[in-house]
Amino acid sequence: ESERRSEDFADEAAGYEVVLGDFDRLMLRLAENAGADVRRDATVRAVDLADRNGAEGVGARVEFEAGATRGSATAWFIRHFRGKSS
Repeated sequence: ESERRSEDFADEAAGYEVVLGDFDRLMLRLAENAGADVRRDATVRAVDLADRNGAEGVGARVEFEAGATRGSATAWFIRHFRGKSS
């Protein structure tokens, strides 16, 4: 089991050090359980922040590629989970 670590910042704020791989897996599982549209093995090709205040109040528009398939999605929150090349 990992040792829990914290860091003190200005204005008495605290931050926590986490094992990134464990944190990534936890965030992904929680997002999926909450109904997030999770795309695996996809490469982001473009992010358009101009849509963040669009007519429907959606967030950024993301264009992605997964194999031979290209697609796009809009989201309030986007989280990149590390892949083999990062």
